[in-house]
Amino acid sequence: MGDTEATAPEEVLSLGGSTNESDDEYEEPLFMDLIDTPNVEDLKEELKGKETEPLADVLASYPSSMKDPILRLSAKMLGKRTKKFQKSEALVKLSSKDDDGKSYVPGSLRRKNPIEVPNYLKGNEVLEQIAREAHDQNEGDKQTKAELVRRMTAAAEEQTVVLCQEDILGAMREIAPMLANSWQKAVDGDHIDIKLEDEQLGWLAIKYFLCDEDSKSIRTRWGFGDLDGKQVWAKFRMKFDVPRQSSYAHLITKDTYVICGKVADSLFEIMQAITVDLWKWHCRKERGRKQRAEHTMISKKLAATEKQEEMQKKIAEREKETKEALARGEFPKEYEAKMLKSAKAAAEKAIKEYKAEQRKKYSGDAESQTSRPGKNGAPRTNESSCSRGRSQSRSARTSTKQSQRRKNSSAPQGGRSNPTRSSHASRNGSTSNKESNPSYTRRRTPSRGGRGRGRGRGRGRGRGSHGGRGGRHSDRRGGRGERN
Repeated sequence: MGDTEATAPEEVLSLGGSTNESDDEYEEPLFMDLIDTPNVEDLKEELKGKETEPLADVLASYPSSMKDPILRLSAKMLGKRTKKFQKSEALVKLSSKDDDGKSYVPGSLRRKNPIEVPNYLKGNEVLEQIAREAHDQNEGDKQTKAELVRRMTAAAEEQTVVLCQEDILGAMREIAPMLANSWQKAVDGDHIDIKLEDEQLGWLAIKYFLCDEDSKSIRTRWGFGDLDGKQVWAKFRMKFDVPRQSSYAHLITKDTYVICGKVADSLFEIMQAITVDLWKWHCRKERGRKQRAEHTMISKKLAATEKQEEMQKKIAEREKETKEALARGEFPKEYEAKMLKSAKAAAEKAIKEYKAEQRKKYSGDAESQTSRPGKNGAPRTNESSCSRGRSQSRSARTSTKQSQRRKNSSAPQGGRSNPTRSSHASRNGSTSNKESNPSYTRRRTPSRGGRGRGRGRGRGRGRGSHGGRGGRHSDRRGGRGERN
């Protein structure tokens, strides 16, 4: 802190340079507009809804190459500042007192006393005394730990401020050389004499910026309230190991002084925008959010209160109507509605249970199962079930077929012919009935083999009982032809 360079702002203002030109002969370089700057409307659209939304104007004033570094550094410092405010709010809450004068205890420390008297020994003086001592000790532990939480929160707030200050100094160290390079490109190259590197020129601009009286307000916002500009510059030098100005003082010219002033002004504008202005914007936004939340909570409470009062009025009116009805010897309407509702619910429940009882599984035989009920819940008739073949079991259907076959085998020759077969045979020019073929039976008996040559559904060959698709039995010539 005893560095003569850090305590000599005059050296910064004069820059202590040597030049062969006199003040009368010196011509200040001509500055041109900075080239390759982004469009402000595009930036506003890009940053809309983001935490860096207010930085569109300042980003549009500088080269596009500086856009990403400025956004990255501003977001980093904003994060530290937000955490600092959170710690500050928590510290205010932890420092509050309740009605009994006791300090606030966080919810994580509000644990119940684990030592209690058993239920069957309630009222025992010996155990009650021990429980009271455990309760007092538990309350004392809560207060002790709450004090430790307050100290931890306060220390965290202070260290967060320190980290934020380091981020601010690091941002200036990164932005200043880029500004120096940009301003040198913006100067008419025919009338410029700059011998310093961009980093050295950036150091001079930071020193000029911190030691200027106009930067006192921004230094206070950064948390350097107890330090002046020279002390902040000393912290910067110690953190980043910046060499003394005397090591490169012989390279400083009058053009260096002009460029350094431009860089310092631009550095002030950028740092003001990405720190103080951005923080204020977020503070206003957070304040508005809290106000809206409080307004919503108050509105809900008022609505709940109004609803409760309205319900109380309705209850009072119903009680009054009930008393008046009983005084007149009438049945209260409120009770009638309740009884009607209860009876309706009971009826619906009974119907539902009845339908559920009717909808039993019916995968077994018809003799042991109930048919599926219809839409109205009533079981289906036997006729509809029989028409689908579901009322008869497999064994019953098999026995019926066998008995029918026996009847057909024992039927006389002059029995009734099959109308279907007769129709087919008549179309083929032949007759197929029991009169023309006395040996016809439904049972398939072995007979002579033959070739089926009918004009039926197919031509078949067969030996033995019947031949292919040509005929049903061996005594027929074809599937739909004449029988032998």
